[in-house]
This record gives sequence, C-alpha cells and structure tokens, in this order.
Amino acid sequence: MPIPEMTESQHRFFELMEQAPWLQPYWDREERACRVDRLTAAMDVWSEGEQHLARFFAMVWFGQNRLGFDLLDAAAVLDHPSRM
Repeated sequence: MPIPEMTESQHRFFELMEQAPWLQPYWDREERACRVDRLTAAMDVWSEGEQHLARFFAMVWFGQNRLGFDLLDAAAVLDHPSRM
C-alpha cells in the first residue's frame, strides 16, 4: 500500500525538526514514522534539555503526551534559543 502524500502539518513538523538535526534519525520522513523505541533508548545518554526537546517533538508527532513531556520542567532547563 503506497504512503499518502505528506500533509502540511507533517511538512511543518519536519521543517521544525531541522532545528534539532540530532533528532532526525529517530523520525523516518519517507515512512512518516517515529522510531520511538530507538528514541527512548537513546535518551538515556542525552542531556536533560535534549531529553525535554525529544519528548516535545514526540508529543507533537503523536498528538498526545506519550513520553511525559512537562512544559514547566523543560522551561526550567532549556536555554533561550531552544525555547523559541
């Protein structure tokens, strides 16, 4: 079964992801899928800020808070450019 054309929301998501290139290997643009098992396994060695950003992207992707993103916790540790 062929994959349907990318939606405008998916285009915007991948454009936003360009600001965090280290996260790109965990999303398959062609298949339009998140490799959530690989993402959660990799998060163990990331900084707290990187983990918050990864959880944020996953929340946006799935449309639900599957990985426990917390806005207040994230705002407390992310540097100013990352909060933009």
